[in-house]
Amino acid sequence: KKSKECKKAMKTLAATAFKQKNKIKIHRDELSRIKDEGRKRDEHIQKLEAAMDEMKSEMSFLKKELGTSQTEVSLLQKELNGALRHVDELVSDNKQSLEALRRLNEELRGVKIELDDSRRQLYDSYESLKEKDAMIASLKKELGERTARIDDL
Repeated sequence: KKSKECKKAMKTLAATAFKQKNKIKIHRDELSRIKDEGRKRDEHIQKLEAAMDEMKSEMSFLKKELGTSQTEVSLLQKELNGALRHVDELVSDNKQSLEALRRLNEELRGVKIELDDSRRQLYDSYESLKEKDAMIASLKKELGERTARIDDL
């Protein structure tokens, strides 16, 4: 009876040992899989860190470039401000010149009116002279005729 119980206990123990061995194998496989995943994650982390270092280096370069660009923009802005001041001066000068031209134009209109008046007066004088010339010619003719009659007498 003890032998049967012993065999039964041995069988149960063997079955339990077999189950435990299988569980251990499953846990070892799981542990191996977890270690592989951990190694892959570590490799991925190293790649990410290398990429981050590269990005930091690139950011440093870009910051330097940005500083240079900002300096260039500042210089260009100063040049632009100077050019705008120059344009403002030119506009002011042009406004003054335009005002002077307007005044000159007004003066020229007055001179033109005076010239037109003088031209009319000259024309009137010319017409008057033509009339007087015609009268003188008529008087000369009459004088000539009278002189001829006196000579005939």
